[in-house]
Amino acid sequence: MFFRTAILTGLISLCLVSAASSQTAQTTPAAGPPVFTGIVVECSGTQRMQMDRVVSVIKQFAEAMQTGDEAFVVRYVDPTRTSVVQELTKERSDLNDAAEGLYVEGGQTSLYDALEYAAKYFAKNKASGGSPTLILISSGEDKNDKSAEGTLSLLKEQQIRVYSIGISDLKVSPKSLERLSRDTGGRSYVPRTTAELSNAVIDITKSMHGAAAAK
Repeated sequence: MFFRTAILTGLISLCLVSAASSQTAQTTPAAGPPVFTGIVVECSGTQRMQMDRVVSVIKQFAEAMQTGDEAFVVRYVDPTRTSVVQELTKERSDLNDAAEGLYVEGGQTSLYDALEYAAKYFAKNKASGGSPTLILISSGEDKNDKSAEGTLSLLKEQQIRVYSIGISDLKVSPKSLERLSRDTGGRSYVPRTTAELSNAVIDITKSMHGAAAAK
């Protein structure tokens, strides 16, 4: 089972990264102000069959980092199991290692708590300048019944854009993801194929650096 999973992860990673690399000339924007990115990943039981895709997405984002960009990774299930698994780094290899170390476990998913956690991490650790962005990889579910209002207020106060990618073994709640992205100036995606997933990552990367350059 482990051997087959390893092969599948490698194949998906190769497909996503190859797709991104083949479009580099068209999709990689010119160097501009640095982008500071937090990758917030749901690791509840509903993502068990999606982890290979999650790992590949993070690796594709890492590959697209430009000079001066920094990123960190937050893993979340519920408030007691939300943590930074990779501090802000400029090293692609650090992000790749963090992606490989992600794992799922059962629990009541707490989407809004996780975003607030990431926003507070930004406030404490981001250098001055640059554009703060969160990339949310999630089902969009918040089983703690917390309102989005306080979370959106914090994100807007810190001028943090949220780009969301909706994936899940069961169902995706697109409305919550769309609102988080729309109200913060980001975009939301619910890819159904490997090609759509790769294109979503490319589109987000372009948008992030375009937003930074416009500031």
